[in-house]
Amino acid sequence: MLNLTYFKMQPLFLRIILISVFISVFRLTAQETVTYTKKDGILSFPVTTTFVDSKGVVWIGTGDGLNAFTGSKWYSLKQIENKVTNVKQPLKDIVRIYEDRKRNLWFVTGYGVFLYDGTYWVNYISNEEENDYKADVIFEDRRGWIWITQEYRKEFNEISALGYTLLSGSVKMFDGYEWYRFDDEVAESVASKFNVSPTYVTKIIQDRMGNMWFATLEGLYMFDGGQWFPFKDETFEVNKVFDVLEDRSGNIWAATEAGVSKYYDGQWINFDKKDGLSGNSVYQLLQDKSGRIWAFSRNDIKFTGLSMHDKMGWKYFDPRSVKIKGKIEKLFSDNDDVIVFSDDGISRYDKQGWHRFDKKDGLDGNDFSLIYRDDNKELWTASETSLIRYDEGNWKTEYSSDSKWKVTGILVDDSGAVWVGTNKSGLFYRDGNEWKHFTSEQTLTDNHVERIFEDRRMNIWVVTKKGITKFSNLSPQ
Repeated sequence: MLNLTYFKMQPLFLRIILISVFISVFRLTAQETVTYTKKDGILSFPVTTTFVDSKGVVWIGTGDGLNAFTGSKWYSLKQIENKVTNVKQPLKDIVRIYEDRKRNLWFVTGYGVFLYDGTYWVNYISNEEENDYKADVIFEDRRGWIWITQEYRKEFNEISALGYTLLSGSVKMFDGYEWYRFDDEVAESVASKFNVSPTYVTKIIQDRMGNMWFATLEGLYMFDGGQWFPFKDETFEVNKVFDVLEDRSGNIWAATEAGVSKYYDGQWINFDKKDGLSGNSVYQLLQDKSGRIWAFSRNDIKFTGLSMHDKMGWKYFDPRSVKIKGKIEKLFSDNDDVIVFSDDGISRYDKQGWHRFDKKDGLDGNDFSLIYRDDNKELWTASETSLIRYDEGNWKTEYSSDSKWKVTGILVDDSGAVWVGTNKSGLFYRDGNEWKHFTSEQTLTDNHVERIFEDRRMNIWVVTKKGITKFSNLSPQ
């Protein structure tokens, strides 16, 4: 404790320093950590998904069931009894948790989709005919209707079909009263090369008119609330659709295996290499803050270039002009500029053209393990040895590791503190200017951090391969 007699004898500037040190020490001692493992009720590891609902309940999905933490105790659930058949059905292999606008909780599992309304559990999708189908996407439209896609995937390893996967899908909708299945309208089967697309339904959006758009490997489909409109074959000139986007003017854009198509005034306008695209197989679309449309092209899984559409039409940028060789992972808008991340480096597009960031811009290395955008829209990335933040055109190193690391998670919490998880080096934490390091020797159950999240009480949860650590009583800066 601070000796008051000694404190009063010191000059004013030294008193201020002593107070700052005392507050810093108090923060660290006031911070509490609690670790949870199987002994505390967690069903199994690794954790497959996490979610914090509107009531503040922390949900942990695992391969063996579901855990819920209400603030003082863990509850576990491994099966649900079907009220119609009285048969207990497994609640395991949890892959996704979603809360709808009515505050119902949806649990997507490897054995079906379950709903919890706060009182009762209902198993909505589970029967023998669908055992080979796995629920993949859950989407709530503005009407409050719940859409679920299910995927079937079979890989062929025979020499005659080496490198191909058979994909098919199923689309269902729940309007709050009953389920509707749209297999005849949307779901078909298609053979696809490995790694080209892992799913049959590749994208779902709802446009400003309320229409639902489904991009699939067998075409593009639109549902207006009562009727389906397929765009494929003669009407669309292509089947495989990898992405769909609505621009700010309400036009629909589709990325396809033959280029890019724009739905304007009831008709499709098709663009390909002769119109300025970098390649015919376009797998992703993005509109930046200036309204430009960006298209990512590839040949099989190899990145071949970027294309940008503005008032002048399409403009093509090959990997050499973008100044990065590897596959582009993400693209971000930064005012009028665009920042492109790849597994080979980071480049920026501005009024002067493309610029690759290097050491003079504050960027350390070319190998980046993670890209993160916080709630303040600031960009963060991690190299082999550093944590780096983008700051008005330059990169600022926020932390340098003593040895190589691979960052698995970055979180800037509500108080502004920075949390960094790694695959072998544990957890790093910064509050103000001070960094702390947590490992399995003192706090964590394992040095491999799989995910970091914040609950509604400002507790920080760190999930590792062998346990979960909760950091509480965090003092704001």
